[in-house]
Amino acid sequence: MVLQAKPVHPARRPRRGVPAARPPRTRRRVDAGEATARSQPPAPPRSARPSLADATAARTDHGIRFLLVFVAAMLIMVAGVTLVGAVGQWWVLVPVMLVDFILTYIVLALIVELLGEGG
Repeated sequence: MVLQAKPVHPARRPRRGVPAARPPRTRRRVDAGEATARSQPPAPPRSARPSLADATAARTDHGIRFLLVFVAAMLIMVAGVTLVGAVGQWWVLVPVMLVDFILTYIVLALIVELLGEGG
């Protein structure tokens, strides 16, 4: 592979009547720092770290909520399967499976919500 240099063209003179191109306007460092400081809202005062009891209570609340929803969904599904067995007809399976899919979606959505709060 051979590299060849491109020829450099001399700067062209501007034609008469056409304004010369100006270099782009740049800010001075002082102006840029002041503009950044002005555009940002003041930082809220730093408070003390949240207590361990508050963090544990918040985490426990979400865990209990998930556990209750999961247990309720499982009990409803077991009741649906028992209903299908008691009736003995296949058409009952359609609404039971619909309820099953809805409950599965609710449990998965709750898991995604809990995973999203971790960050």
